[in-house]
Amino acid sequence: MSTGSPLRAKRIELGLSQQELADRSGLSVRAVRNLEKNGIATARAASVRRIARALGVQPDALCEPARAAVRVRVLGPLDVSDADGPIPLGAPMQRCLFALLAAQPGIPVSREEIVETLWRGHPPPTWQNVVHTYVGRLRKTVRGGQDHQCIATVGAAYVLTADGLGLDVLDFDRHVATGARLASEGDLVAAADEYATALALWRGPVFADLPESLRTGPVSAAVGARRVRAALAYADIALVIGDHDRAASALRPLVDCEPFHEGLHSRLMLAHAGAGDQGAALALFAGIRARLVDELGVDPGVELQRAHYDVLHQQVRSPRLPPLTVAPRQLPPSTPWFTGRSAELSELDAAVTTASAAGGAVVLSAVAGAGGMGKTSLALQWAHDNIDRFPDGQLFVDLRGFDPSGQPVPPAVAVRGFLAALGVEAKNVPASPEAQEALYRSTIADKRVLLVLDNAADSAQVVPLLPGTASCTVLVTSRNRLADVVTRHCARIVHLDVLSEPEARRLLTRRLGTARTAAEPDAVIRLLASCAGLPLALGIVAARAEMRQDMSLAALADELRDTGDRLRGLDAGEPASDLSAVLSWSCAALAPEHLEVFEVLGSVAMPEIGAHAAAALTGRSPASAASALLALERVSLVEQPEPGRFRMHDLVRLYAASRTGEHHRAVRRLIDFYVHTAYAGDRLLDPTRQPIEIGTPPPSCRPQPLDDRAAATAWFDTEHTCLLAAQRAAVELGDHVATWQLAWACDTFHQKRGELHDQLALWNRGLAAARALDDPVVLAVAHRRLGLSHLALAAYAEGLDHLRRSLAFTERNADIAQQAHSHQALAWAYEQLLEFTPALTHAVEALRLYRAVGNNIWIGKALNATGWYHAELGNHHEAELHCAMALELQRREGFRAGEGNALDSLGYIAHLLGDHRTAADHYRRAIEVFREIGHAYSEAGSLDKLGRTLAEAGDTAEARIVWNQALRLYRVQQRSAEEDRLRARLSELTP
Repeated sequence: MSTGSPLRAKRIELGLSQQELADRSGLSVRAVRNLEKNGIATARAASVRRIARALGVQPDALCEPARAAVRVRVLGPLDVSDADGPIPLGAPMQRCLFALLAAQPGIPVSREEIVETLWRGHPPPTWQNVVHTYVGRLRKTVRGGQDHQCIATVGAAYVLTADGLGLDVLDFDRHVATGARLASEGDLVAAADEYATALALWRGPVFADLPESLRTGPVSAAVGARRVRAALAYADIALVIGDHDRAASALRPLVDCEPFHEGLHSRLMLAHAGAGDQGAALALFAGIRARLVDELGVDPGVELQRAHYDVLHQQVRSPRLPPLTVAPRQLPPSTPWFTGRSAELSELDAAVTTASAAGGAVVLSAVAGAGGMGKTSLALQWAHDNIDRFPDGQLFVDLRGFDPSGQPVPPAVAVRGFLAALGVEAKNVPASPEAQEALYRSTIADKRVLLVLDNAADSAQVVPLLPGTASCTVLVTSRNRLADVVTRHCARIVHLDVLSEPEARRLLTRRLGTARTAAEPDAVIRLLASCAGLPLALGIVAARAEMRQDMSLAALADELRDTGDRLRGLDAGEPASDLSAVLSWSCAALAPEHLEVFEVLGSVAMPEIGAHAAAALTGRSPASAASALLALERVSLVEQPEPGRFRMHDLVRLYAASRTGEHHRAVRRLIDFYVHTAYAGDRLLDPTRQPIEIGTPPPSCRPQPLDDRAAATAWFDTEHTCLLAAQRAAVELGDHVATWQLAWACDTFHQKRGELHDQLALWNRGLAAARALDDPVVLAVAHRRLGLSHLALAAYAEGLDHLRRSLAFTERNADIAQQAHSHQALAWAYEQLLEFTPALTHAVEALRLYRAVGNNIWIGKALNATGWYHAELGNHHEAELHCAMALELQRREGFRAGEGNALDSLGYIAHLLGDHRTAADHYRRAIEVFREIGHAYSEAGSLDKLGRTLAEAGDTAEARIVWNQALRLYRVQQRSAEEDRLRARLSELTP
């Protein structure tokens, strides 16, 4: 990257001098000056990121692509050149060695691999000296930016570094990754351009002008395979958007290099046919068929035969695009004040390269005895500085291994979070943790992904999260030494200690400025001594000093000296530090009302908190609570990871909790806040749901106002993890009523969002609370909801057992409405098992009971369900009668979703009777209703059924249009099974 005027303009815009920018970024003034003047051809990516973080912008805002000092091309004949022209690489063997390294930038190449490639495994006696000489000459001949040596020694291997070099193989990978991302986002035209740019970098086979040992070796094969995969992906996209000529141009050179590759040939045939050249397509098929038969003795495969059929019948279809997801980018931002740790960062670099050379899964653990040592900051700094190594994404999870709540994140929860980030739909996640782990490892296999497992409790929490392939890198932080991960999984331990005195001084200087620290050197010494090199303490001290610009550093140091040590020995495994003194000193400077908020925040372990929840916890108004939280943030006692959301470091929380006694009333207020706000939100999400009795909020509880369904959804999205924590707090407090009520209030949101495992966990605790209350009504609800949760995860035996228990409780209570709900749930359960006779029995009983209750919307739902099961059993007259009554009733009540469902059922019944015109009319009206109310899930199903009706009626053109509409919805909704089925039907349609 080159920098210059954009950097200078941004610095001037912010009113910073070059010295101030240097202090902020940790670079020298000379380095900043050189960057602004473009005095170097290439800026290191890490330096640019540091500058960008210091200015609060993205690196792209400051950097423009620039031609590298040296250009290295291996995608074809080997070519190395600079501004003056080609760079001679010396003897042929020396050229081969450089090519071997250049094709694998950043990857250590062992001497054994070099020997095998250069001498076919039979080197001369002096081979070590020869290789050493070659490397020395190449280091002098090819030099990157700032005279950087481009070949480094890593143990018994050599690695080509990319600094200052422009490598076509890296450019190729970058364009392919961008193309895949754009395709996953639906921008197929831009994606095609990226793939085309990547493929245009190829000038022939890899190492085209080098000896056979390189041209046919494993490195050449691996790089060539990436070209083929990119060409296939590009062709699929180009054919979808109708760009047949470009697809053909990209594929032609490859079919010559891959004469037996049926995937390439089938796509080129389709491209030729789509461009109107059917003769070329048929000639291509004849050629590969002859080669397959004559040279391999096999016939063309299914894919090639299908392409041939399509060309012959002039029925060229676009091949199915594989389901693509956006690569996850979960890394939190790195700290802008990160300082020092160069040795540890280098150790992490070495661990990655060494493990890559060994071919094993990389596990790195940055560990230290004390919390607040900066383990997370180190991990994130390394991760951001090396983000280019992981084009398939970065996953991050805070495992909360040492959270004051004592509630570390279970591995299964972390696995489900990773699966969601990797694009796996919740309904496709299996129920058992073992199956979830297997799916996770299969999903991440062969991807170049970085996993940051932060704050792990022990090895047992880490091992289930380790991928099974060597393409991934895992970075773990923990206060535990993780002995099992070290011994069984070959982890490389990076021990993290306190900052050295120069590093701590540099951090304080960057925060406070050179002028201020230079003016009071003695005070700086005393402040550093109080912090004992602990980054957390240094951050708190710096924040306090930044707030008191009018106060001398000496006065601040005097205040800190007079503060007692209240946190020493907090944990027997923690080394002594003066963090307690720093914290108590900071608290002494707080206004009384802010100190009270600080102390009560430590009384409950919440992952984060917003102003309304903080108001409930502290008994203040939201405005007053927000003001107090901002005051605590200013002195670094809390962080604000996103606007309006605040988080407290676990050691700071422990200190806050240690200052005063229990805060049961405060926790009680917080639980009440979540119960009543969640209940109100659920009523907005599903007003037809039978409410529960939760009473009016107590005078101390002020629920957060939610205006409409959108506001309720947004609130649940934001507060989801806090709601889970609130239920755990209710369990710890022994509040059984709030425990099950929170499970109930989150139910609709969990169903809509597909958070099936969280729903199951909440209702497991909810059922335990119901048993403790020994309330048969609550037990009936809890068993029913838990049963439905099990069924949603395909745990049918457990689900049916809970539903039967629920029905038994409702019959014992003589609660007609609850009995009806349980029968309706059992009907749905048997439908999932395709057992429609018992499903109908329960639906009929639910209908009878709903009629006794007199709720017309419930009656309408039951009528429709009864009609559906009659239809599945072939009782078409009864089915039509019930669904028609359901339609009339739902229209009368104005329940639009029920109206759409009834119309869909009537369409299905008419279809079964062979009345395609009536069926299509019903489906079209159902689709109109679903579109009006924004129910895209049901709309997709009705479109699918309408397409089937039209196809059977012979209207294949209209069926194709309708099915393509359904297909788009299925793809957006990630309903892969429905998508696969519908694509198969589309392929069977005649023109």
